[in-house]
Order: sequence, then C-alpha cells, then structure tokens
Amino acid sequence: MRQCSIEQLTEEMVLGKSIYAKDGTLLLGAGYRLQAAYIRRLKLTGYPFVYIMEEGTEDVIPEDIISDQIRMQTSAEVSKTLEDVKRTTGIGRLRREDVRRILEDEQRLKQVVLTPNLKVCVGNIIEQIIASKKNILDTAFMKCQGDFAIQHAIDVALLTIVLARKYHYNKDDLMTAGLGALLHDIGKIAVAESAEGGARKRSAEEQDLLLEHPTFGYLMLSKIPGVSLVVAHIAYQHHERQDGAGYPRGLTGDNSPPIEAISRASKILRHAELVAVADAYDNLTSDTPDSRAISPEETMKRLIEDAGSKLNRDIIAMASQVIPVYPVGAVVKVVECRDRTLIGCVGVVAALQEESLNTPEVILLFDRFGRRLKPRRIALSEEKTMRIELVLSDSSLVHG
Repeated sequence: MRQCSIEQLTEEMVLGKSIYAKDGTLLLGAGYRLQAAYIRRLKLTGYPFVYIMEEGTEDVIPEDIISDQIRMQTSAEVSKTLEDVKRTTGIGRLRREDVRRILEDEQRLKQVVLTPNLKVCVGNIIEQIIASKKNILDTAFMKCQGDFAIQHAIDVALLTIVLARKYHYNKDDLMTAGLGALLHDIGKIAVAESAEGGARKRSAEEQDLLLEHPTFGYLMLSKIPGVSLVVAHIAYQHHERQDGAGYPRGLTGDNSPPIEAISRASKILRHAELVAVADAYDNLTSDTPDSRAISPEETMKRLIEDAGSKLNRDIIAMASQVIPVYPVGAVVKVVECRDRTLIGCVGVVAALQEESLNTPEVILLFDRFGRRLKPRRIALSEEKTMRIELVLSDSSLVHG
C-alpha cells in the first residue's frame, strides 16, 4: 500500500488501513472500495493522507509502533483527564491573573484525580514498543481535524519513549518521561481558545498568555495528587532552549546526552530535553493553527539547524537514527541515478534498514511520463548513485 493525499483520492481506490474518528469509532475499514460518498466523508476528517492499496505494493505494510486499540484507549484517557481538570478548576477564557489565582489554589487542584488508567496507558505503550523490538518510527503520524492537542500529546509521548529507549532508560524513567510527554501541553487548557490560534492573527496579549502555558502546566501538575514533580517540570521546561533563549525561565543546557550519570545542576531537565525535540518534530510535521506541515526530510533539516543552540545536539543526532526521512508507504521520485532511464520514475518506500535509515528499499511503479512499470524493487544501500525525494502531491501517479 502507499500514502495518498485526501485531495487525490478517486473512486474505486481501495483503502489500505482503517480510518477512525476522533472519538475512536470506525469511519471506514481497510478493504473498502472508495465511492464518492466515502471520499467526501474522509475529507471531513481532516486527515492529510490515508493509505490505499496499489498494484505492486501488496507487501508494503506501514505498521504503527502501537496498535490502534492502545492509541484509542490513550486518547480517551487523555481527554478524560483534560475534562476533569477543566471541570474541577473552572479555567478557560479567563484573564492571566485569574488563571494564576485558580492554579495557585492548592485545595482546588487536589480535587483533580489523575485517572490511574492514564498511567496504565503509558505502561501499555512502553510494553508494546519494547515487545515490537522496533527502535525506529517507520511510519508517518496521522492526525484528524479538531483533535490535534490529544493526538499531538500521544505522538510526542511515542517519540519521547523511543528516544529514551535509545539512551537505555529503565522502565521507571520511561514511565516518567512518557507521562510527562503525554501531559506536556496540559497548561494550554488554561489559555482562552482565542489565544490558541485560528484564522486571525493573535493579539500581543493573547500571544503573551499562550507563552504562559508551561507555567500553567507546572502549577497544575505540581499540585495534582499522584503526579511526580519531575512530570510537572517536564511541562514547565519543554520550551526551554540550550542557549537560554527559551521560556519561561531562560534555563540553559550543555548538549550532554540525557543520561542519569551526567550532572545537570541548574540545567534543563534531561527528560524535558527529550520532550522538547519530540514536540518540535511533531509540530513541524503537523498542520497546526499556526503553520502547515512540512515533510519529514525538511523537518530533520530544520532540527539539525537548531541543534546545539535551541535543541540538545546529542538528542537531535539520536533522533536522526530513529526518525526516517522517507517513511514506509511514502511516495518518492528518483532525482539522480547512474541509470538515467530511472530518473523521474515514481514509486513507494517499501522497507527501512535500521542501520542505514535513510537509504530505504523502494518499489518503482511509474516511469517519468506516468506510465505504469513492471514493479521494480531497489535497495538504495546497494544502488548508491540513486537519490530520491518525497513526492508531496500524488499527481505524479497515473493509474492505468
């Protein structure tokens, strides 16, 4: 199967992977042959792409690092936690001073009960990632419209846990980092909806309020029973930067590996440095209220540019070993090759090699003129003169 942008879907295409609504209900199951009504329904979800079956790619199976069931359970528990905080505190659409007054009310926040199921969900994510024996994220994250905050929280947690495993975190530290990642943006529920982004540009006052969300998150989490202070500090510090130019406190880092043996006195918390990288990656590759998504390739270039000054250099180097530039199922085009007849050919990323992440195996399906080829599988690790690039529009693919 391969990725196909929602805008390029046509009737008679066959859905490769099931699609779910934000409440976890099944919208369309894998194997559906698309009709006009189904396509209209998919466009309403806000998903940027889906996976469809494509002749010659039957053995290309993009597999998420966690199951749909675990993702949906986690989404439901995060949603429940956020609603509980909102209901108990009564925050939302308030002035900054009113928000602070509420969040400094220790007795009120002690009434918030962090559902034990949320920790169970993080534990399930960790166990499933360990059981998968995967050390890389080989597929692109998918987000539907209207549910960015919760899906962003889950994807940041996934990437944080995968990175933490590369640094040999024990299970307790994986749990702390994962829970902190899942709740890193909880402070945004204290920000009026108008300040979270939309069609119009934020006012200076709204922008200032939004920049308070790490502080609001810390004030909430540090007073909720059962939440460790480390988790609260992950929310507090995920926008701090290595050069001290971050917020809210202007903490600095020294680009050290985020391991326990290295002293970090007066520096950014090591778990928060992991979350900062995961947060930056997921924001850049997602459509947000502030910006349009960019490709994984362009995202990694941006992160590398920020390495050392903004984001921890060692973690960015590690991220390049777990985040593929060319995810499985992505459509790619040959832009350079010793065999010049292959230049311009379009195909699909079929498999990744963990030891050589950005030299995948591809299956070429169409020539430069859009004519269907006999599928040809090529490993870029062997065809070293071949260079590919992601195809962001499916117009290069002609079905015949």
